[in-house]
Amino acid sequence: MNILIATHEYPPYPGGIGRYCAEVRSAALARGHRVDVLAPDFARSATAPSQDDAGVFRFPGDVYSNRTLLTVIRALRRQLRQRTYDVVHVADWPLLLALPWSGVPRAVKTVMTFHGTDAIVLGRSRSARWLRARQAVHRLDRVCANSAFTLSLVERELAPPASVERRVTPLGVAEYWAEPASAEERAQVRRLCGATEGDRIVLTVARLDPRKGHLRALQAIAQLPPGQRQTICYLAIGRPVDPVYATHLQSEAKRLGVRATFAGAQPDAIVRAAYAESRAFLLAAEPDQERVEGFGLVFLEAAFQGLPTVSTAAHAVPEVVQDRVTGFLAKPGDTADIAAQLLAMLDANAAGQLAGACVARAREFSWQRCADLTYADL
Repeated sequence: MNILIATHEYPPYPGGIGRYCAEVRSAALARGHRVDVLAPDFARSATAPSQDDAGVFRFPGDVYSNRTLLTVIRALRRQLRQRTYDVVHVADWPLLLALPWSGVPRAVKTVMTFHGTDAIVLGRSRSARWLRARQAVHRLDRVCANSAFTLSLVERELAPPASVERRVTPLGVAEYWAEPASAEERAQVRRLCGATEGDRIVLTVARLDPRKGHLRALQAIAQLPPGQRQTICYLAIGRPVDPVYATHLQSEAKRLGVRATFAGAQPDAIVRAAYAESRAFLLAAEPDQERVEGFGLVFLEAAFQGLPTVSTAAHAVPEVVQDRVTGFLAKPGDTADIAAQLLAMLDANAAGQLAGACVARAREFSWQRCADLTYADL
């Protein structure tokens, strides 16, 4: 099968959609398919593109705006003239807007993967409505969603016709995250957050965005009994989205008396070591009507290191974190409940009992399965 993955994010540009595209492509290549990628070159980005392989085709562009839609359409048209494909896989919403104008032959199957918030953007944005996003959905042969929750958003916001097939295609987690971290990498993590002997690390891996619940995490840690709180180092790994919000988090940590380190983006090796060295993974996902947690790949990365999660029963989180099996789920927005679940997690025996279940759960999710579900029977 000849497949074109059309996306507006692809490595080395950071982001979950880019990682998704790269992993699905690798899995499909392993099945013997030919898989090309069409993506921007990010020439103006602070992160310069690396040398691409023969199957990655770049067009001029950076972070998407509607002003660049014509460039995207032209790039997709040109690619479809140069090569013949059996499947065009639209991996994020900007390429869906370009699809109706791209001249994709009717014989070519079209698939789109929805990741969560993109369904809301396409369903509610004025510009997306003006650009006929709903009509573009009607052009698809198959809608894929990373979770049942995300699929419910697609149904509610975009109402695909009955002729469009629906599939839930859960994401995978790479075996890399199951590999043991070195002693030096783990020591580097402890130095990063100033943890000394006897300190316990509570970890969040997510960009500094209000819906990721960093502020709620600080408030929950502050509610722990003093004897527990004093031995906790809160480590947050992830790039800041808004410098003002990042500064606010730091000031709140000081005000609440929580020992917190906001370490910014870190290499994967350090992130993996942080999972291995931490006592609990805490991502207090906040309810939000406009932006959602469509899956939560970091929960599986943590689980592969035997690290259980404390989160909330918001959005798609319960589809990934099994309450009382691979973690503890609190009521969304309930700081006291989050603190209570974190206290239970910090019990060494509870964490040890969950470690094996965490690894087993992570192994249920593979990129190969994700790719197979996405492309099978087309």
